[in-house]
Amino acid sequence: MRDYELLCLMPPDVDEERTEAVLNRIRGALESTQGVIENVDHWGKRRLAYEIKGHRDGVYMLVKFKAAPQGIKELERVLGLTGDVMRHVVVRLDED
Repeated sequence: MRDYELLCLMPPDVDEERTEAVLNRIRGALESTQGVIENVDHWGKRRLAYEIKGHRDGVYMLVKFKAAPQGIKELERVLGLTGDVMRHVVVRLDED
């Protein structure tokens, strides 16, 4: 298991219920491959550097988790199918 960070960008009109639904999808994708979420940090609404899908603002969520490398493909697939996620990036953290 390796340490990863996921940064999700959601539309500015997303409410707490929809944010929780996205988090549940992430949790489900990770648990299906024995991954585990360690920390969730809601950054809230922030101004974007450029317009994405017609929005000038977005809601950010940072998720730190442990997963096997093959679990990242499933997570990427689920995030790609989730309508409330405009952009996402998964980064493997260094082993210090």
